[in-house]
Amino acid sequence: SEPEKTHQVVGLTTKLLIAGTADMAPIIDALTRIMMAGARERGFWSAEINPPAAAHPEWSLVERFKSAQMAESWLQSEKRKNMLESLRAIVPGRILSS
Repeated sequence: SEPEKTHQVVGLTTKLLIAGTADMAPIIDALTRIMMAGARERGFWSAEINPPAAAHPEWSLVERFKSAQMAESWLQSEKRKNMLESLRAIVPGRILSS
């Protein structure tokens, strides 16, 4: 018999460090749209949006894929890049992506 194939789940994290006060509804909506677009990509495993906490002052979107190649494909996609640019237009602060 052949050995069982295992997947190494790979995560992408997009962090938003919001400067000052902001209307969070459109920002959360934009994060949700990015998350749902990623969910339609090949190899999507899971995703979550995390609000700031004491140890982490930024909002974060964590997306997980079944392989590094699948995660990289979404990371480099024009669709994701365009969605991040739209998000940058409404976020008063910095967006970090990895």
